[in-house]
Amino acid sequence: MSAARRRVTTPRTYRQDEHQGWGNSIQWSTPPREVRVGPLRRRKVVGRMVGWLPRKPRVGDLIITPMQSGRDAIFRVDEVENAPNVSDMFWANVTFTHYTDEENA
Repeated sequence: MSAARRRVTTPRTYRQDEHQGWGNSIQWSTPPREVRVGPLRRRKVVGRMVGWLPRKPRVGDLIITPMQSGRDAIFRVDEVENAPNVSDMFWANVTFTHYTDEENA
């Protein structure tokens, strides 16, 4: 599909604390951790989430999740892997972008 024909979509935002029920859940499968990447060994915080949602996240979507510090962190979805035999199950690799209280600071 050409770039001119691609539909541009606005990223969706999911709040982890609003998705805690059966068939409507987002959880950490690998909690966030700091890694160093690239030739300059820059630090970033990454994690992996697992979920069961009727409307699964896509690359570029955001997941807001409460942290142990009491702050809400925003993670960007970098990659989504769909479960082969469960239509609503997925895994998502995510990267920390910022805390919600830093948005208008």
